[in-house]
Amino acid sequence: MFYVVNKLVGAVLNPLAIGIGLMAVSVLLAALPNAGGRRNVKWWGMGIGVFAVLWFWVWGTQVMMTIFALPLETDFPVVKAEDSPVADAIVVLGGGMGANSNNYPYAEMWSGADRVWHAARLFKAGKAPVVIPTGMGEETERKAVDVMAEAFRRVHDESPCVRFLVVGDGPMRSLLADQEGVELVGGIAQEEVYANVARGHVMLLVSRYDPWGGSLMEGAMCSQAMIGSDQTGAAKDLIVDGVNGFLVKTGDADSLTEAMRRYARDPALAERHGQSARRTVEQTSGAEAARRILAKLGGRV
Repeated sequence: MFYVVNKLVGAVLNPLAIGIGLMAVSVLLAALPNAGGRRNVKWWGMGIGVFAVLWFWVWGTQVMMTIFALPLETDFPVVKAEDSPVADAIVVLGGGMGANSNNYPYAEMWSGADRVWHAARLFKAGKAPVVIPTGMGEETERKAVDVMAEAFRRVHDESPCVRFLVVGDGPMRSLLADQEGVELVGGIAQEEVYANVARGHVMLLVSRYDPWGGSLMEGAMCSQAMIGSDQTGAAKDLIVDGVNGFLVKTGDADSLTEAMRRYARDPALAERHGQSARRTVEQTSGAEAARRILAKLGGRV
C-alpha cells in the first residue's frame, strides 16, 4: 500500500503534473459559456493559464535545476570506471528496452542504453572478467503467450508428464491459468528468478518480436535446450538448429509444437542440446561478447 501511495503522491506533486493541472483548469474555465457572472470566471481561467505558462518557464530554468536538481546528485558522485571496485561479474539489468511493433530486428534501447555503455567501460577497465545481461518475462501478446498455450496443450495431450513452468505475469495469464500441467509462478523478485529457471530442462523464447531476450541465455547457463522464434535476437544469435535447440517460425503453433514434441519424446536429446547450449553461451557471452563489442567500437568506449 505504501508503495502505491508513494508512487501516486510522487506523480501528482511534481512540477510537471501541477503545471498540466493548472492548464486543464484554465481551459475548463475559459470554455464555460458567458452567462450571469461567469465572465469573471473566464478571466480567472485566462489568468490561471498565464500562471501555468510562467510555472513551466520557471521550472525549466537553469536556476531551478541548480537549486532543486543538483543537490539530489551530490550524494551520488560520478565514479570513474578505473576507480570502481573489482567484481566477479558485471550484471546489466534488464528493463527500459524494447522493440518496434513493425518487427524491426534490432533493439530500441531507450533509457537502457547507458547500462550497456557503462558495462563496456567497466569491462574495458578490467573490473570483471564477464558481462551478464538479465531480463524477466511478461505475459503479453508480444511474448506470444497464445501460441505457447496452444502448443503446450497439444504436447501435454500426447505426453501428460510434460510440465510448463511460466515465470512472469501479464494480461494474457488467463490463457494458461486453466491448463492442466501449467505452473504459473507469477511475478517474483529478481533473486528468485534463477532458482525457478534452474528447475526446467528446456527454455522457450518465442516472442513475436524481441530485440534480445535474456531468458534464453539464463536457461542455457543452466544447461537447458533452447527453443526460440526467428524474430528474437537471442534465438537468432545463439541457436544452432538441431545442435543446441530449435529455431521456430514466429507465431506458428505448429512449428513450436513440433519442436516441443521432439524433446518430450526424447529427453536425452534435450539433455544433449542443453549441454551444447551451455557451451554456446559460455563462448559467446561475458568476456568474449564484450571483446567483440569493443572490437566493433574500434577499441574505444
